[in-house]
Amino acid sequence: MKKKAFTYLGLFILFYVICKAYVVVPECKIFGYGLFYSLILCGGGYFVVLTYVPAFLLANLNIVGIYVALATIATAVPLVTVAKRKKMASFVYYIVALLPQIFYVFATINSAQIALTWVFAILLGLLFMFVCHMCLTILKNRLHNFVLNTDEKIALSIFVVVVSIGLCACKFYVSPNVIVCLFLIFTFTYFFDAKYAFLASILFGLGELVVFKSIVTPGIFALYALLSLGFKSNIKVLSIIAVVLCNIALGFYVSELSFDAFELIEIIVGGALFFAIPKKWAEHFRAMFTMSYDSIASRGIVNRTRDSVCMRLNNVSQVFKEMDYTYRKMIQGNMPESQAKELVGGELVNKVCAHCKERNKCMCVDGKFTLDVFEEMLDAGMVRGKVTLLDVPPYLTAKCNNINLLITTLNALIKNYKQYANMIKNNDSSKLLIADNLNALSGMLTNLSKEISMNITFDSALENRIREELTYKNIIVYETVVYMLDANTKIITLLVPSEFKKLQIIEKCVSKTIGKQFFVSETLDKGSMQMLTLKQKPNFDLVFGVSSIGKDGVMKNGDTHSAIKLADGKYMVGLSDGMGTGAKAHASSSLAINLIENFYKADFDSGIVLSTINKLLSINGGENYSTLDLCIMDLYKNTFDFIKLGAPFCVVKNNNKLQVVEGSGLPIGVLEEMKPHITNKLINPFDTIIMFSDGVVDAFDGKENLLNYLTTISTTNPQTLAEELLDGSVDYVKGKVTDDMTVLACRVYPL
Repeated sequence: MKKKAFTYLGLFILFYVICKAYVVVPECKIFGYGLFYSLILCGGGYFVVLTYVPAFLLANLNIVGIYVALATIATAVPLVTVAKRKKMASFVYYIVALLPQIFYVFATINSAQIALTWVFAILLGLLFMFVCHMCLTILKNRLHNFVLNTDEKIALSIFVVVVSIGLCACKFYVSPNVIVCLFLIFTFTYFFDAKYAFLASILFGLGELVVFKSIVTPGIFALYALLSLGFKSNIKVLSIIAVVLCNIALGFYVSELSFDAFELIEIIVGGALFFAIPKKWAEHFRAMFTMSYDSIASRGIVNRTRDSVCMRLNNVSQVFKEMDYTYRKMIQGNMPESQAKELVGGELVNKVCAHCKERNKCMCVDGKFTLDVFEEMLDAGMVRGKVTLLDVPPYLTAKCNNINLLITTLNALIKNYKQYANMIKNNDSSKLLIADNLNALSGMLTNLSKEISMNITFDSALENRIREELTYKNIIVYETVVYMLDANTKIITLLVPSEFKKLQIIEKCVSKTIGKQFFVSETLDKGSMQMLTLKQKPNFDLVFGVSSIGKDGVMKNGDTHSAIKLADGKYMVGLSDGMGTGAKAHASSSLAINLIENFYKADFDSGIVLSTINKLLSINGGENYSTLDLCIMDLYKNTFDFIKLGAPFCVVKNNNKLQVVEGSGLPIGVLEEMKPHITNKLINPFDTIIMFSDGVVDAFDGKENLLNYLTTISTTNPQTLAEELLDGSVDYVKGKVTDDMTVLACRVYPL
C-alpha cells in the first residue's frame, strides 16, 4: 500500500510538471496528453487515468481544460477497457489521443493564427507521445542496462528538455529546474561518466532558454558542471562549495547578473538531495549506466568454462576411484597360519620321509602322533624363523634316523614360506599404497571440482569504487575486476601501466576502499601493462629461526627441519629426527621431510600424507625410522595443528607463559599402521612455537629443567631464542654432545 502511494504521488508530480510545459506561448500546454496516452499504450490501466486527470486540471484550471479533461476520461476509459480484452494497433491510441485536443482548436476558432498555433502544438504533443513511448519501452525492456542507440538518446533528451520546461514553469521563489539540474550534475559527477554531467547541464539549460529566452543560464549550468567535475574528490562537498563560490562571484563581478540569495538556496537544496541518495540506489543506477554487455558475456564465458573443467575433473576423479577399487580387489593377503602349517608339514613329509624305510610305521601306525610332533616343531619355527635340535621332542630324536635332514629341510621350508609371505605382504602393501593414493587423488579432484563449480560472483559496484579511488591518486587503471569466491573472500585484479612501480599506494587505496588489509600477491607482465592480483592479508605473519649441532660437535647431523608456505596464509614448520646420528640418519629424516613437504604442497589430507609416507618407509626396509614434529598454521583461521609421531613435546611460549604440547606414538616407518598424535590450538598474538629434537631434552635431563631454562630466555627473536636454547643445552652437558641436537623456533605476530 505504501509503495502504491509513493508511485501515485511520483506519477502525479510528473504529470503536473509535464502538463505545465508549453511551446510557443504559455497557453499551449499540450505535452501532458503525450505522456498519458503513451502510458496507456504501454499497459497502464485506470490507475493512470485517475492520476493524470487531477494533475491536468490542476495545471489547466479553466473552462477549456475542464472540457478537455472530460473528453479525456470519455476516450481513455473505453480505450483501457478494450485494451485489456484484446491487443490493438498502435495507431488507434494515437487517433484516440487526438480527439480530446479538438476542444483547443474549437476554443480558438475565431483567430486563424492562434488556431494554427494550437494545431502545431497538438502535433508536437503527438510527437512527444511517440518520444514518451520510446522512453517507456527503454525502461520496460532495459531497466538493468542503459546502453542506448542514437534514436533513443535523442528521445530521452527531448523528454528531459520537456520536463525542464515544465519545471521552469513551476517557479515560485526558487526554481525547481535549477535544483533538479544541480542535483543531477552532482550525481553524475560522482556516480557516472563525466559526459552525463555536461549533458544534464545543457538539456536543463535548454529548458531555461525556451521559457526565459536567455542564453546566459545554459552557460552558467555548463560552468557549474565544469566546476563540479574539476573539484571531484573523496570530499564530495568540495564540488558543492565550488558551485556556491562561483554563483557568488558571478553575482558580484558580472554586470549582467546580480546576487540572489534564493539562488544559493537552490544550490544548497540540490546538494542536500545529492547527499540524501542511499548508497544502494547510487550503486544500482551506476550499474545501469556503466555495465557493459560485453563484460557480462565475458564473465559468463568464464563461468561456463569452469563448468566444463568441473565436469572433466569429476570424470577423471571417477577414473581414479575405479582404479582404487581395482587395486584393492587385487590384494591377495597371506593364507591362514593353520593352512600354511599344513602345507609346510605336507612338504616336509614328502621331502624327508618319502624314502625312509620307517615311513609306513611312522605314518600309518603312529601317524597322528608323528604329525602332532611335526606341528609342535612348526609352531616353534614359525615364531622364531627356524628350529634347532632343542625344538625336536625326545620321542622323535630317539626314533628318527634323519634328524639333521629333518631340521635342515624344515628350516629351508620355513625360510621359503617367510620369504613368500613377505613378498605377498609387500606386494599387497604396494597395491594398498597405490590404492590409497588413487583414492586421495580422486578426493582431491572432487574437492577441486566443487571449489571451481562455485559460481564466481563479480562485484561491479566495488570495481567502480576502487577505480575511482585509484583515479583520485592519479593512477591509470585500464581494467578492474573484483570477484568473490565466498562471502568473505574477495580477489581483485587490476590492469595498470607496466612503468607504475609504487604498488604500496595501490595496496593502501584498495584496503581503504574495502575496509580490510589487502596486498599484491601476484604481478604478471603484459607488455606495456601489468596485471596485479590483490588478496586479503592474513591475520598474522611469521618469522622463524633454527640452530643445530651434531653428535660430538659436528655440523651435519640426523635432524632435518622445514619451514615452508603451503598456500596463502597457510604454513608448515617441522622437525624430523632420523634414527641414529650422522649421514644415514640425515638421509632418513631428509627423506621423510621432503616427502611431507611435497605431499602438503599438493594439498593432500594429513591422514593420507602420514599414512603414505609411513608405508613407503616401511616397504623400503631396514631401520629407516624418523620422528616427526609438525605444525600446520592457518593464519586466516588463526589455528595451530600439531602433528607428532615419536617426537618429544614442544612448547608454545607467549611472554613467560609456556604451553606444553605433548607427543606420543612410535616414529614413522616402524609399523605398517600408525596413528599420529594431533593437537589443535588457537593462535594468540606473538605466540612462539619451540620445537626440539630428543637430544636437547636428554641434554637438560628432562622436561622440567628445559622448561625452567626457557623462562630465563627473554628475547622475542626466534633465531636468537633457538641459538640461546641450543647453547644452554650444550652448556648443561658441559660440551659433551652425545646426540644430534636441533632447535626450531617460529613466532607469529598480528598484521
